[in-house]
Amino acid sequence: MYDDQPYTDEDLTGVGFQLVYVPTQESFISKMVNAMRYFFGRSANTFSDHFRIQENFPFKGFVFHGPPGSGKTEAVKEAGRRLFLDLGQEGIGVRVFHISPTDINASRVGEMEQRMKRVFSEARNADPLTRTILLFDDIDTLLMGRDDKRS
Repeated sequence: MYDDQPYTDEDLTGVGFQLVYVPTQESFISKMVNAMRYFFGRSANTFSDHFRIQENFPFKGFVFHGPPGSGKTEAVKEAGRRLFLDLGQEGIGVRVFHISPTDINASRVGEMEQRMKRVFSEARNADPLTRTILLFDDIDTLLMGRDDKRS
């Protein structure tokens, strides 16, 4: 069994981070942040305010598709940074677990499943006022069947 984490816990403090703003990406990030703020927040006009539900939100996520290098991963990290700052004012913590195929894939049968279970377990075991964003990079490679002939 691996002793290392099956994900990277991203630093959301923004220290030393410089984002190059692209107008279309800025619009995309803002829309993503607004959607997550609605479901993750606890202030007025949020999901928990409207429905008084404290857990098991109906929001499950986004799927991004595009060519490599188009900014999908960095957009999610930037959304996490913004939520970290915004929701921190409400006492809500935000963290981003960046999961890549190299973090999950293992050579022995059953290890991949155990590592994936660990990701979800650690995301779920945060304190009730912490929201965890799971960023699966190249998820298509994680979803291939064992008998898939693609390389």
